Amino acid sequence: MIRSKVVKRDHFSHKQIVTVRLSRIIGPDRKEDTKAISQFIDKALAKEDIILKSKGNQLYSYCYVTDAVSGILKVLTDGENANAYNIAANPDRMTLGDYARCIANFAGKKVVFDIEDNDSVSKATYALLDNTKLINLGWKPKYKIENGLKRTYEIKKEINHI
Repeated sequence: MIRSKVVKRDHFSHKQIVTVRLSRIIGPDRKEDTKAISQFIDKALAKEDIILKSKGNQLYSYCYVTDAVSGILKVLTDGENANAYNIAANPDRMTLGDYARCIANFAGKKVVFDIEDNDSVSKATYALLDNTKLINLGWKPKYKIENGLKRTYEIKKEINHI
């Protein structure tokens, strides 16, 4: 996952540099992914309940892959030199538990809490990016996070012939 990427722009030999910081990106792929959302989707596709190892109160920024690409392009074309832009699209501030319930609903499954208190469970609880600067450039996400999750679920379902 890309956390921060410096993108260069060259206008008539004047170098301009903008920085793009991506939130956690939602979208279909074929690789094995250990991030929670990917694991939730894989469980739902397998028609299994989603197991949360925490209370699910964590808040993270997410963005659907199509919106992330459009955000990067917006920064490349309109971003100001020497500025950093956060690419995130979750104004609803859904918790990890909300994401799990949303995905479980796609498959008619439920979320089961199996809370563990050990070092294998992430202690991160809050990682929200402020996308105000990107919004001020005129960017807005096309997909609500729930729609991006649904598209990802449906595409992965099709790819896996489920």
